[in-house]
Amino acid sequence: MAVKVKLARSFFDIPREEYLAPGHTACPACGATLAARLILKASGGPDVIIVNPTGCLEVTTTIYPYTSWGVPYIHVAFENAAAVASGIEAAIKALNKNGLLRRNTRVIAIAGDGGTYDIGLQASVVCLSVVTVSYTYSTTMRHT
Repeated sequence: MAVKVKLARSFFDIPREEYLAPGHTACPACGATLAARLILKASGGPDVIIVNPTGCLEVTTTIYPYTSWGVPYIHVAFENAAAVASGIEAAIKALNKNGLLRRNTRVIAIAGDGGTYDIGLQASVVCLSVVTVSYTYSTTMRHT
């Protein structure tokens, strides 16, 4: 599935829609929330599913019973974000193939260092080694 990308040539070309709502408990200018916000803007709209393992981004944006996510969001364990993203992407392909769904939904896994380099390394390598539309972003955070 090819995804068309519209490049932003200036600040005014960045979409104004927000898919990560304010009011979360992340630190001001938190790198993870800024990255998630820009990833959602770059994804091209609300037709995206976010897979996020436990970490700072998950804890600060999904305080029960509230959520800052304006798109479908799935919280998973450290070690299986890539596997869940691959499974969702396979399900979307199957539904599209059978005519039950007619959407070009993107699946994005946003994980920190624990979910990609440490605990989730094995699943991330398998996910990236097969042909898939799932992407894994690492947002390592260092508190000073």
